[in-house]
Amino acid sequence: MFFLEHFNYVITISIALFMFTLVGIQKIFPSWLKWVIGVYYLIPLPLLEYLQKRLADKWYATTPVPDEFWDINTRLANIFGGILFIPAVVLFAYMYFQWFKQEKRTEKRIYLAVSLVPIVLTGTSMFLFYSFVYGYQP
Repeated sequence: MFFLEHFNYVITISIALFMFTLVGIQKIFPSWLKWVIGVYYLIPLPLLEYLQKRLADKWYATTPVPDEFWDINTRLANIFGGILFIPAVVLFAYMYFQWFKQEKRTEKRIYLAVSLVPIVLTGTSMFLFYSFVYGYQP
């Protein structure tokens, strides 16, 4: 039961750790940019948790939960989805461009291009999973 009550935190921490690790191991980013990206992802995640908790405390007192709650919750999840995933897409695109530019062998470039397919599928599924867990909770 504890895990289900704090499932949102698991997703938030997973997203943050993934982005911190991904950006941290890249040599194409200077140290100051790694810190900026880290702070950028560190601030919105707890803010989203706080706003959703506050929203839930306000509306869960009434049963059934009114449609206004779901509209506000969905709007909040969509805003934070854009804040979190659009910069991630830009980061991935920049990293792949740099890797592609640095690689001289055609075979490695083909591998990089083919590796985009699972990355795009994983990113899309993460975005949909995020949207459903945060924005459309029954």
